[in-house]
Amino acid sequence: MISEQERLVRWFYRQEWPSRELRFEDQLLQACSGALAKNSEQAERYVFANKRRIWNALKRQQDLDLERGRRPMFYVTDSDGMRAVWVRRPNDKLQGAAALRADALWRARPRMLRKIDLLSDRDYEALGCLVSELVGAEKFLLTPPGNEGGIDFLCRMTMPSRTHIFGGTCAPIRIVGQCKKYQSRVGVEKIRDFAKTIDDVRHRAHHLENVVPHWFRGGSGPVIGWMIGHSGFQSGSVTIANNQGIILSDSVDMAEVIAKSRAFYESLLPDARADKVVETIGDYLAS
Repeated sequence: MISEQERLVRWFYRQEWPSRELRFEDQLLQACSGALAKNSEQAERYVFANKRRIWNALKRQQDLDLERGRRPMFYVTDSDGMRAVWVRRPNDKLQGAAALRADALWRARPRMLRKIDLLSDRDYEALGCLVSELVGAEKFLLTPPGNEGGIDFLCRMTMPSRTHIFGGTCAPIRIVGQCKKYQSRVGVEKIRDFAKTIDDVRHRAHHLENVVPHWFRGGSGPVIGWMIGHSGFQSGSVTIANNQGIILSDSVDMAEVIAKSRAFYESLLPDARADKVVETIGDYLAS
């Protein structure tokens, strides 16, 4: 069961706001209608009783975004007064065309997220291939639907480095991907199952012979796991993943990569770019 607080946080990630200081109380009133389906009277009572708690939850999410290297949803300008600037940093010096480009890229993220929300489970697996290609995968494979041994996609990429030892030019890293289009956070057992799948790939388990291609199986680089969970992960899952060396990402990560990518239809308006996500996923599924 997803809590009201979590539903509100998710709703805020998918909204677009003017690039000026806004009063959080006004935004939360809209959120109560959009995310919780409350009428105006119910929304006013909810905001009066919970605005500080939800504000603090969003600030914790802001800290988490910064810790993970993501662009936060907003920048606090008055913590006591619960005011913030959305999209642009308050001290952003960008002007003219550069400022317009930055705004367009960041406004694309909530639109990408709304498109991702509508993807099927199979589409979501193909999304892993799209993002893999955008971040530099030189080879990737979407596994066939059905009995694929717990592997949704595979990719191989060379990591940049100042020294040849870690550059991976001779031994690119090999990534085993799994995607979970769940409405709730991914639990511990799914991470444990995935860790077993990665171990099977490393040891060339017989049941994966027809799933893992030669370019992956015959490589000499390290094999790592990457799980993409639409709604994130339970805290216990994060601990196990860290211990197992599994990379965890959610749909906000996916939307940010696509939105920031200069290679993904940068010249199009945000809505058109978001439509291209669905179109490109369809191309992956058809190939």
